[in-house]
Amino acid sequence: FHERDTVRLFQIMKSFPFATVMTFSHGKPCINHLPILAEMRESGDIILFGHMAKGNPQWKHFREGEEVFV
Repeated sequence: FHERDTVRLFQIMKSFPFATVMTFSHGKPCINHLPILAEMRESGDIILFGHMAKGNPQWKHFREGEEVFV
C-alpha cells in the first residue's frame, strides 16, 4: 500500500499526530513514539514538527544527510 495523494496524507497526519520515528545508528534501528504536528505549505509540501527530550539519545541521529522515517 502506497498513498500518493498528499492531501489525504496530510489529513491522516492531522488526525493521528502520534508517530513512530525511526533512525539508524551504527546499523541498528532506534525507534520512538513521539507527537508530530504536520503543516501543509502553499507549495503543497508537508512539513513535520516534533519535540524530543534531550535525554532521549535518538536526537543525536538527526544529522544532515541522514534518513529519518516517520
